[in-house]
Amino acid sequence: MRALVISPIATDPSSQGNSVRVGRLCELLEYAGYTIHFLYYGLEGVNDDQRRAMSRRWRHVHFVDVETRIKATAPDGYALDDFCGPELLRAVETLQLQWRFSLAIVNYVWMSAACEVIDPETLTIIDTHDLFGDRHYTLQEQGVAPTWYYTTPAEEARGLDRARLVLAIQDEEADVLRQRTKREVATLGHILPENFLQPRRREDGVLRIGYIASGNPSNRLSLTRLIEAASRREVAALGLRFVVAGEICRHLPPDIAAFEAVGYVDDAVAFYRDIDVVVNPNISGTGLKIKNVEALSFGMPLVSTGSGMCGIFSDTPAHLCKTVDDAVEMLAGLSRPGALDALRLASRSVYTKYMRTQIAAFDVILAKARAHGGAGGRPE
Repeated sequence: MRALVISPIATDPSSQGNSVRVGRLCELLEYAGYTIHFLYYGLEGVNDDQRRAMSRRWRHVHFVDVETRIKATAPDGYALDDFCGPELLRAVETLQLQWRFSLAIVNYVWMSAACEVIDPETLTIIDTHDLFGDRHYTLQEQGVAPTWYYTTPAEEARGLDRARLVLAIQDEEADVLRQRTKREVATLGHILPENFLQPRRREDGVLRIGYIASGNPSNRLSLTRLIEAASRREVAALGLRFVVAGEICRHLPPDIAAFEAVGYVDDAVAFYRDIDVVVNPNISGTGLKIKNVEALSFGMPLVSTGSGMCGIFSDTPAHLCKTVDDAVEMLAGLSRPGALDALRLASRSVYTKYMRTQIAAFDVILAKARAHGGAGGRPE
């Protein structure tokens, strides 16, 4: 069985949530017996290191250079296909002359034009990642300037209707998408294996708080709010220290009390072993916060704002802080005897229930693919 995965996001390096999502879904399909054909439409460019990494990771990798000028053509933002040039469609058609595919996953609704040139026998799936209809209004309401693709709900609906199946990354967005498309909508969150770590030995008495994030505008604003809240609470005097990792480090001002930057993390296990608790001060954005799923998969105590937990059910107060100030106050309270261990147990329980639901959802999607039949069953 062969799966064609079309993505405008490189899987390597896995430095942001969407690249992690794309790569993980490819891995899950491999585990299910599919041979991956990863087609990277180079909207974000590609360097030699990325080419080598992706070529090592996937059985077949197809690089398509962007030849079309990317620009907004609609008066109120981007038209559906403004990010998708005819060179991508030609590449898909060429691949199908050599291989037949059981299923094709198209990442993002603004790549959906590819669905129209994929063989009818192939099950076409759009992995939405996020809502893009009126996305700019949502971000502006949250205080974040839109810097990426957004369109109208009508254009989004037109793109979704091109597929046979639409994947939402969380249930709230699935409800919205069902109102916008006539296609079946299923929820598939983020699946990660259990890798619970032993607690760090706190011989120094300092509570090391990890924050790992990409450098997108939403995360930059969240980091600013975290710094402000920590300053108001004078966390250094409380023995709290924030360890910041990932691309967001480039936006951490120097010499901020109780904050240190460790840069891009190659070894996630080493990062989580060196901290006591994870914080997500998320104040904006949509979709699913992959960083929270990752922290839970390592069995880490997690303190998050409620918006950071969208798509992950929890009734634990530390996971549902209303403000960043509340999150910092919650962190300060973890010095109480037993508080950190109790939060660790609660976080692990949330992970277990969430993962059980996502694995069941993925099994249903695989069953739909098998029921669809289609091409791609011949040996490589």
